[in-house]
Amino acid sequence: MCSSDLETDGYKKSPYRMRIEFSNLGASVQSVDLSDHKQAVDTDDRYRLLAPIDFESDDVNVVWRSLAVEDVNIDGNNQIRLDGVPWRVKRRQVEDGEEVEFSATIMRGDVPAIELVRTFMLPAQPAELQRHDLNVSLTVKNLDAKPHGVIVTERGAVGLTSEGKFRPDQKVYAAIRSDGVVQLDAKTFKAIGKKPDYKLYPHDAQSPEPLLWLGSGNLYFTCTICPVGSDEKVASGYVAKVEGVDLGAELATEKDVGFEPGKHVTTRMTTKRMTLDPQSTRTLRAELYLGPKDRKAFQNAGNPDYVDRDYILQIKDGYGSCTFSFLTDLMIRLLNWLESIFHNFGVAIIFLVVIVRVLLHPVTKKTQVSMVRMQQRM
Repeated sequence: MCSSDLETDGYKKSPYRMRIEFSNLGASVQSVDLSDHKQAVDTDDRYRLLAPIDFESDDVNVVWRSLAVEDVNIDGNNQIRLDGVPWRVKRRQVEDGEEVEFSATIMRGDVPAIELVRTFMLPAQPAELQRHDLNVSLTVKNLDAKPHGVIVTERGAVGLTSEGKFRPDQKVYAAIRSDGVVQLDAKTFKAIGKKPDYKLYPHDAQSPEPLLWLGSGNLYFTCTICPVGSDEKVASGYVAKVEGVDLGAELATEKDVGFEPGKHVTTRMTTKRMTLDPQSTRTLRAELYLGPKDRKAFQNAGNPDYVDRDYILQIKDGYGSCTFSFLTDLMIRLLNWLESIFHNFGVAIIFLVVIVRVLLHPVTKKTQVSMVRMQQRM
């Protein structure tokens, strides 16, 4: 395992917005700690967004890690598991941050057939940029003298905790752009527990739109994955399907009395078949957002990619069914404005309540007068 250096001058002075610990098993992420967010008010521990999950059943004992390469399918009949296989690893400093490279070679008999090279690049991003990015690429090389068809399956975020006070709040997402409008399919972990292989994408077998992004999130934080093309444009089209999966359900047996459906949920992304000529390569890229569901960041003109991809839908999904979205947007903007004045959300909420009470006073007074008159008549 290896991790990025973030604490030389303390979290707040660090140019990195997160501390990442990697694992060479499956070229995966062991854990992610956010630099600017505490685990609790009375501690200096950073908020742990992603963490490994240990699963024990009567028959197996496994560890799931985030963003692992789960398996590769070669020529449709040779599926090889890779999430538990050690990959070779290199770590290096680059101009704009830190980079970790994992590689694994798949043999055909005694001859190397396919090489996979997976690279994570953590850019240096000061807090004022309001960005929490991690760039990932997977290069597939055909080392053989004959062509091969390759399909890769990758795991999404693992170990995302619930921040809900009364019920679990974790969800999985998949978004497409249809007729210029971003459409979101969101399912709770509980719903995935009832249907452990829910297809998030494609939404409709007749829909030709490529995947825009996918992710997992709770009430306040998200791990969002956006596949991109080599020309820096989103919706690259290399994703065949995305599923919401309950990892525990795949291993649980009838003897597992303690198994909790919907507890160990993640996303699983499968690529389209890549036909590689001898000695040719194909690189799949993705841009990840690992951080808070921050309205200011998602609507900041300085982050045009966040705005264009409509990441803010992950926030709106939580309240759109309860009230009018425009009204909620107005209230949140007003709350943020008050917080910018008082620099305290507690005081801002008090003033927001006062403002709402004043605005509703004429209606409230009329209702109370009507009630008094009705009581007098009775």
